[in-house]
Amino acid sequence: MHMKDLTDFSAKESQVALGRPEPIREIFAALSKMNYPGWSTSNTEIHGDDPMPGVTESFAYMRGVLAGMGYN
Repeated sequence: MHMKDLTDFSAKESQVALGRPEPIREIFAALSKMNYPGWSTSNTEIHGDDPMPGVTESFAYMRGVLAGMGYN
């Protein structure tokens, strides 16, 4: 599964770090409920000249959500 978060679903230029505004926790909960066996990936194209801050924020958010759900 590939995840990307946008503030305007008709404009790819509106990408934001994961969790803004979409409910990532609910998505992960649904995947867990269906025993999803695969991977979840994301590419972050925020600030193409320096994408690491967006990548770091997205991964920190996802890790926090998963930790809150009891996953290490």
